[in-house]
Amino acid sequence: MEELLDEVSTLMMTLNTICPSCSTEIESEVLFVDMEQFKDKLVHKTICKACKYSHVKTVSKDLVKGLGKRFDLTMNKESNWKARTIAKSRAAVVSIPEIGLESARMEGIVMTVGELVEAIKEELKRSPAFQSVSSEEGMMKLMEFFQKIDAVVEGELEAHLILEDEEGMSFIEKLGAEEDDDPHLQWEK
Repeated sequence: MEELLDEVSTLMMTLNTICPSCSTEIESEVLFVDMEQFKDKLVHKTICKACKYSHVKTVSKDLVKGLGKRFDLTMNKESNWKARTIAKSRAAVVSIPEIGLESARMEGIVMTVGELVEAIKEELKRSPAFQSVSSEEGMMKLMEFFQKIDAVVEGELEAHLILEDEEGMSFIEKLGAEEDDDPHLQWEK
């Protein structure tokens, strides 16, 4: 057993994030495990004490496209975008140009892209800037914006989630086994 433990190296990170279920601030743990007998793994654990939400996901390091400065994920029915894991550093910026979402800044997170889009939507609804809209024209624009987000989520509107991180400390899970065989994810180091 000691020999096995000697061959295992790990790196643990704790990120402040938002519960995708109740929007409470929580800590999420990410564990990078390197074992000689198995492929390297990324284990992500989130538990919310407020609403009892829990999520544990293990991803093979081969499916993590790598840390990078810019990712462009096609969000359509074929790309399985909602289930992909995303790790976004605090410095990273998320945008979805097709719906007019620019520069969404949030704490560092590790969750699925689907959970991230829902968290952005909920964060925008709670934003003082959005809540203070009182004109009929402003309310119509807000409703149109949220309808566009819903259309992307429902697969009715193809869009691109852009993740930019000047520090290069973020990633989006890729679905192919080889470096360049995921046609829905473009990546720059």
